[in-house]
Formats: sequence, structure tokens, C-alpha cells
Amino acid sequence: MDNTRSYLIVRSVLIKIHFFKFLCVGLLIVPAQLLNLSSVSRAQVTLDGTLGIGTPGQEVGPGNLPSGKSLANGATSTDHLITDSLGARVGDNLFHSFSNFSIGDGKSATFTGPDSIANVLSRVTGPNASIINGTLASTIDNANIFLLNPAGVIFGPNAKLDVKGAFYATTADFVQLNQDGVFYASLGEDSVLTSAEPEAFGFLGNTPPPLSPTSPASVFVEGLRVLNENSVTVIGRDAIAGTEVVDGIAINAGKLQNPNSHVHLVSIGASQSPNVAQVAVNIDTLAVRGLTSQDEVTQSQIQLGGISLSQEAQIDTSGVRGGGVVIRGGKLTLSESSILVNSTGIIDESIDESWTAVDIRTDSLIIKDGGSIEAEAFGSVDGGDIVLLVNESFQIREGGLVITSAVSGSGNAGEIKVHADEVVISGVLTGIASQSLSDGNGGDINITTSRLEMDTGILFSQTSGSGHAGNIEVTIQEGELPTTSTQGEISPSDLQITGNASITTQSEIGSTGDAGEIRLTVGKEVGKAGELTFEGGDVSIRGTIFSSIEGTGAGGKIQLKAGNLDLFGSSLIQVQNLNSSQVPGNITLILTGNLSVEESSTINTFARNSAPGANLNITAKEVNLTNSSVVSTTTLSDGPGGNLTIIAENLQVTDKGELTSEARLIPNEAIPSGNAGNINVELTGNLLVSKEGKIAVSTTTAGNGGNITISGSNLSLTGGASVTAESFSQSNDAGNAGDISLEGQNSIFIENSTVTTRAQNAVAGDIKLKSENLIQIIDSSIISEVPEGSGSAGRINIDPQFIIVKNSLIDSSANFGDGGDVTFEADAAILIDPFSKIDTSSRFGGSGRINIRAPIQNLSETIASLPEEVLKVAGLFAERCAAQKDGKFSSFTQGTRGGGLLGVSNYLSSPLSFSTSSSEASSATASVTGSKDALQEFTWKLFNPEKTEDIIEHCASIPLFRS
Repeated sequence: MDNTRSYLIVRSVLIKIHFFKFLCVGLLIVPAQLLNLSSVSRAQVTLDGTLGIGTPGQEVGPGNLPSGKSLANGATSTDHLITDSLGARVGDNLFHSFSNFSIGDGKSATFTGPDSIANVLSRVTGPNASIINGTLASTIDNANIFLLNPAGVIFGPNAKLDVKGAFYATTADFVQLNQDGVFYASLGEDSVLTSAEPEAFGFLGNTPPPLSPTSPASVFVEGLRVLNENSVTVIGRDAIAGTEVVDGIAINAGKLQNPNSHVHLVSIGASQSPNVAQVAVNIDTLAVRGLTSQDEVTQSQIQLGGISLSQEAQIDTSGVRGGGVVIRGGKLTLSESSILVNSTGIIDESIDESWTAVDIRTDSLIIKDGGSIEAEAFGSVDGGDIVLLVNESFQIREGGLVITSAVSGSGNAGEIKVHADEVVISGVLTGIASQSLSDGNGGDINITTSRLEMDTGILFSQTSGSGHAGNIEVTIQEGELPTTSTQGEISPSDLQITGNASITTQSEIGSTGDAGEIRLTVGKEVGKAGELTFEGGDVSIRGTIFSSIEGTGAGGKIQLKAGNLDLFGSSLIQVQNLNSSQVPGNITLILTGNLSVEESSTINTFARNSAPGANLNITAKEVNLTNSSVVSTTTLSDGPGGNLTIIAENLQVTDKGELTSEARLIPNEAIPSGNAGNINVELTGNLLVSKEGKIAVSTTTAGNGGNITISGSNLSLTGGASVTAESFSQSNDAGNAGDISLEGQNSIFIENSTVTTRAQNAVAGDIKLKSENLIQIIDSSIISEVPEGSGSAGRINIDPQFIIVKNSLIDSSANFGDGGDVTFEADAAILIDPFSKIDTSSRFGGSGRINIRAPIQNLSETIASLPEEVLKVAGLFAERCAAQKDGKFSSFTQGTRGGGLLGVSNYLSSPLSFSTSSSEASSATASVTGSKDALQEFTWKLFNPEKTEDIIEHCASIPLFRS
């Protein structure tokens, strides 16, 4: 991650140094197949004689510019003076027609005419491409210049534009003039010249147009510098050069620079059906459409063409306020090349608070080999947004980068918005990033796709200044792309983030800005059989993250490191192992904040057949499981189920939330033998299970149920809560129920709830409640039972300083098996009210023992009678642990091995096995004294909360009482 941070901080600086060096040393890599630009040093601007006063083949020569007019370099003359008289004027439109139009290195060609002219439309009707390696200029104020040449347009490395309005270069077949007018590039078509504004560029034919065999593209750019901050629009069409299909637009080893203004690129496909495609002149939309509404051409029928930037090419519209780049095409490729739109100035009230720096809408987009799209803010002007709408696949590979930055000043970085059917990020230091290195905030990253695949790539939002990092939001869903240039649907597929890929928001050491949030929203099942790894800020999930092993290979893990994680709206995070015998990847959630699982959401590991289940590990500050949501491990397998481990400060399971581990059978299939996993909860704070919340381990198979082990400061079960370990199988090979261990360092409070281990045809598990202070059991049940079958009940051990049992049942009973022992071990006192019951009986087996080890005991009417009729007093002398049936307080007879018998009317010691020392158990009797009034006072204070502060002072002085 340190390498990632360092890279992002210096990434843009390195790119600028790289290109600066590239331009300074003049290492312009020119493909061998290009035309020799030096051959265009002589005049090649000739008329075809169809418009104006010119004659066919007439060469347009040099001349002086109109009085008061000059070029940007101060020149008052030009090598090719193209006056308005050489063309035809209709209203505010001026039309020119050339057989050849090329400008040599160091030469200039200048259009002149009255300033009332709004548009100069020029066509080239000859077979040669136009090669511009000098200056194309216009002295007509605010006039837009149009250059049409279906044979191709090439801008050499020294090409410059010095025009007063927008410039359009295109290989289109015609320009549409509203509804009635049309200006064709071919002399074989009948043009209708009108004064209407140019509305669209039209492309004819369903076969690719031929170019020179050496042409690298219909429109090829090696360099172009715009001198007057006016927009440049280049519209090309895929074509045939020799036997090869070439792109509509290619920018190679050069720089298209238009500071503070806009560059627009549109490429049309070679073949069109039904033979016509149009590109709107409106530079804000550059919409692609059919010729008329009657053509019934849908957007999906328009074939878009290729656009490529290669060999360190660059489009740069940076400036004081920044410009913009708009691209429409089929396939756009950036290889070792970049698009830069940087703002460097101060606040300008005319600039919207949010603006778009780069707007790309294509069928596919590939950024590779160090290619980049960048929008940066160096001053107080906010950086622009980057909007990428891709109908099919958007790929960033091998060092490719999309980045917005707030580098210096108070300007904020722009947002990055990606909509694509598929997003693939692959390679070291490759991905999408937003950063704040200054007082400005980083921009948000928003990705909407049906499939996101990351392999060692990054989604990164960072701040190292006082500005805040931007948020990262990834949405996996189905829907339509919000674009007018291409139509397509996003269908949910999957999310695969593998290798060392990461989604990260970060606030660096020394920064005062906040890290951003990470929000992942998923429409349907995603992430099959891969690894899903996140690291960053807060994550919110509405949907499914899913990893499944259906073959025999190892499964991928789901690991998330974040601040807070929220699941809602029936979301699912799941790892499935359906067949493999290998251990699948675990679900691991490592949070510095809280985990919230709400609205019937689920986190689950699942195993079937012979497969082992994955573990589920959660580390968080607080874990909240509510609204019928479930965190669980499940096995329907002969392999072991996964363990569920939670390490947190506090855990809440409320409103029918469930924390479970289970081994289940499949109806009408062989009974599996896999054991259920264990539930282990380690808390430094408190546990609250309430409102029918549930923590449970269970088995319905031949495998054993898992164990539940919970430790914390205060453990509370209220409002119908349950902690259970059960075995439901009725087969002879039924697995045993697991054990339950609850340890509350300060207290355990159980009210209107149950703690249960139960088996139908197996052994019930043990229950242990331990606290260094107080255990209260009120209106509740602590049960280890086997109501059917031959299995024995488990043992119940309750071990605090103080035990309070009120209107509750402590039950360790069985049917054919033995009842379990119940042991109370209290260092201070045991108080059990008259409405509670302790039962260790067995209907047909042996009864369990009830062991009381405490200096103070009140066991009024709590011991359940054994299943025998009440005998006469004399018969009690031969019995042990018998009690009278009637009477508010019990009276007992106690015999000891080798000792005498005491009369039933005398004061007696406890009739139960009793120890006066916490370190030594003994069956010897203990003599007791005391008064009824003292015990009643103690009991009254004990069960009245406002008097509980008096408990400790009474504990040392009040002995056991017998009425």
C-alpha cells in the first residue's frame, strides 16, 4: 500500500515530466506508412471551379490580409489567401470547394471575408487526403470553419489552428443544413446550399470508404495546437486502407493541445444500415442518429468506429479554467497516451460549481500501458468530472489510470463516474483514483456495472492534505446506460476482486482531512469462485456477495477490512463449497468500526456433499444483528461445518436476529456425518440478546452439534431471547447436542429467556454459567434435557459470587437416560424464591444430583420431588435427599456414612451435598443457626432492586434458616 500511495502522489508529475522530455528532444515516432510530410512544403490549395470565381485546378496563392487583420503570430500576409470571392455565399454561410487542400510545414492558408459570415464550409472533392502541417487560419471574427474531405485528413506535428470560431474537420460525405439544405463533398451529388445553420454531418454507404493504402486512419493527428481557445471537433469514419480496416480517428506520437477550450472526437463505423448515419453539430451532445425520423434507425443500429491514442500521444485542454474533452465512438484505446484536463487558475464566477472535464461514451474503452485520463485542480478552480459511459467492456490494464486530483490551492477534485457493462482493472498500480494533496477535497468515485473484475488493481481515494478524501461507490446492478450515443443494458453478473487488488479510502499520516466512505451496492449474485477483498472506509451493501466452489478446486475468500459495514435490504455475503474436499476460503470481516446486519440480511458459509465448510470470522467494535437477519455457518455435508467467531466490544442480537451454526440433512438423501461448527464470542464489553433474538448451534444429522462459548463483561438475555444447543435427529446415529458456556465477568442477567441444550435421541450438552459477581435468572429456564430416547441430560453448573433465581426453572431431566447434575457454586449466597424449581429427574433412568456449595442458601420449595409417593416420616430415615410434599419451607433428615440420624423436628443442616470451603467439597453436615426475621429481611431486600445495595452487608451475617 505504501507503493500505491507514493505512486498516486507523483503519478501526474511523472507523466508531465515524461511528455515534457518527449517534446523537448523531438522524439516524434512517425509510422513508415505515412505520407512524406516534407512533400507538402509546396502549395497544394487548388480550386475545383464549382463555386465562386475560381477555375478548375486554380492554385490559391499568397496575399496580404485585409486591413487591420493579422494572424496570431502577428503576420499580415499568408501563403494561401482564400477570399470570400473564391466561394459562394448564401446568407451567413460561405461555401468553398477545393480539388486539393493541404498546408506545408511553415506555411499558412487563411480564409477571409466580412465579419458577418457565420460559417465557412469547405469541401475537398479530389482523391487526396488533406495534410495540414502548417497553420490553418481565418480572419473572420467568430466564424466557424468546416473542412470536409472523405479521402482523409492528416494533421502533422507542426499543425496549428488560428481561427476565430469553432473548427470542424471530418471525412463525412455531407453537411446537413436544417431540413432543406445539404452540402455534399462529392460532385456527383446535388447540393442544396442554404443560409441555415449546419446541423449534422452525414455518412453514406454500407461499405467502408477507400483511403490511400498508406493512410493510418481517416483522420490522423500527429500534432495540433489551437491558438485562440476555440473548440475543435474531429469526425472520422472507419475506412479501408489497402486491405486493412483503419480507425476513424488516430492520434499518434503527438499532442493535440487546445488550452481552456474543448476537443471533440467522433468516429463512425465503416458500414451503416440503412446506409446513413449522422453526427449532430451540437458540441454539447455530439449525438449519433439516423438521417430522418422516417428512416427508423435505432441507436443500436448505428455502428460506431474506432479511436486510438498511441505512442505517447496526448490530448490536453488544460488552462486557467480548464477545457473539456468529449469522445463518441465504438472502440477507444489509449496506449501509452493520455487525456489531460487540468485547471490552474482562480475562481471564475462564470464557471459552474461542477463541470465535466472528460465525457466519453463508447462501446468499449481500453486504457493500457501507462495510458491515463486525468483531471486535476492546481488553483482555486475546482477540477472537472470524468464521465465514462461504456456500452460493453471498460478495461484498465498494465499501469493504466483514471484520476482526479486536488493538487494545490483550494480547488476540489472532480468526480469520476463510470457506467459500463463490464469493468476490468488488471495490473500493478493500475486503476481509478482520486486524491487530495491540498486544501481541496478529493472527488468521489462512482462505478455502476454488471461485472467488476479487479486483479492487483486499485480503486483508491486518498487525502494527504487538509481536504477530505472522496467516497468510493460501486454499484453492481442491471439497467440501461445513461447515454445517447450508444444503447445497451447492464445485466448483473459478478464481482471478482483478486490478487492484491483493493478498494481503499485513506487519510495519510499528517493529514487533517477525513478518509472517504466505500459503498458497495450489488443488485444480484456476484463474485463466484473468486476472492473479494476490500480495505478502506465505510461499506454499505444492498445485494449479494457470493463465492461458490462447484468443482474440486480451492475456493476464494471474502475478506473485508473497513471502518463500518452495513448490510440491509435482504443482502447476502456467502461462501459456498458444494463439492470440493479442499478447505474453502473463509469470510473474514475486520472492522475498526461497527458491523450492522439488518432487514433480513445474511452472512453465511455453506458446505454440501463431502465438502468442509468455511469459517466466518468477525472482528469489530460493535456487532448488531437485527430485524430477522442471520449470521451463520451451515453444513449439509460429511465434512465439518465452519466455525463462527466474533471478537468485539459489544454484541447485540435483537428483533429475531440469529447467530447460528448448524449441521442439517437433505430430505430423501443419506444422512450426512459432518459436525456443526462452533460459535465463539469474545467480548470486552457486553452481550445483549433480546426481542426473540437467538444464538444457536444444532444438528439434525449423525454429526455432533457445535458448542457455544461466550465471554464478556455483562451478558444479558431478555424478552424471549434464547441460547440453544440442540440435536434433532431421531436416527440411531444421531449426533450429540453441543455445550453452552456463558461467562460474564461482571454479571449474567437472564429474564424471560431460555438457555437450552436438548437432544431427541442423543446426549444433551452441558451448560455452564460463570461470573465473578452476580447471576440473575428471572422468569426464565435453564434446561439440559432429553425428552425422548435413551440419551442422558447434560450437567448444569452455575458459578458466581451471588446467585438469584426467581420464578424460573433449572432442569436437567431425561426420559430413558439419566438426569444430569445441577451444581450451584456461589462464594457468597444463593437465593432461590419459592416459585422456582430445580429438576434433575429421569422417568426411567437415574436422577441427577443437585449440589449446592455456598455459605448462604435459601432453597424454599425449589427442589422437585423424586418420582415416588411420599413416605411416612420413619421411612425418611433410610432415604437421602427426600423432602416433605407440603409446607412453605422444606424440612429434611440427613444421614452421613458412619454417622447417626437426626430427627425431622430438629434444626438441620442442608440436606444436599454441601461444602463450607470453595476449595474442598465435603458430604459432612454443617450446623446452622439464625432467625426467620433475619432471612426474611434479607430476601425482601434481595428481591427489591432499590435495596440491593444492602445485599453484601447481610451476606456475612445471615445464616441458613429452617422453619
